[in-house]
Amino acid sequence: MTATTETTTGVGRVARVTGPVVDVEFPVEAMPALYNALTVDVSLDIGDDGGGAQTLTLEVAQHIGDNMVRAVSMQPTDGLVRGAPVHDSGDAIKSSTESATYWLTKEQMPLSSSQATQRVTAPADPCGTGGRARGSRPQSVRRSISRKLTEESPKHFVE
Repeated sequence: MTATTETTTGVGRVARVTGPVVDVEFPVEAMPALYNALTVDVSLDIGDDGGGAQTLTLEVAQHIGDNMVRAVSMQPTDGLVRGAPVHDSGDAIKSSTESATYWLTKEQMPLSSSQATQRVTAPADPCGTGGRARGSRPQSVRRSISRKLTEESPKHFVE
């Protein structure tokens, strides 16, 4: 006998919007899991022309009690109003592996193991410090700077 799990996706409503943070109220039996993707449709009515419709994607970040979840929006929340229906996708936010970022990363990888070894053994020196920690100076330079500061500083203060 195999166990089957049924994913229930519910519909909630926006309770509070504070910048990118959106509090959403769901029925008890349809509370979304952490990191689930939520979607909400927003209509932008601007002037006489009207506006457009936009679907916002939210990610559940926290269960805050009283059948409420706190979610973070992935897009600007302009036009989102209290009471708007929010749909639970039942799964986390997914990204396509066919995106441009994937291919850029793949093209930047070394082609052979010798190139990989060369990159590891001969790192670039972006700070120009010669391998020293940023801001550190050789001891001889530190002594001469210290000597100059001592000679130039006043010996006493006159009031």
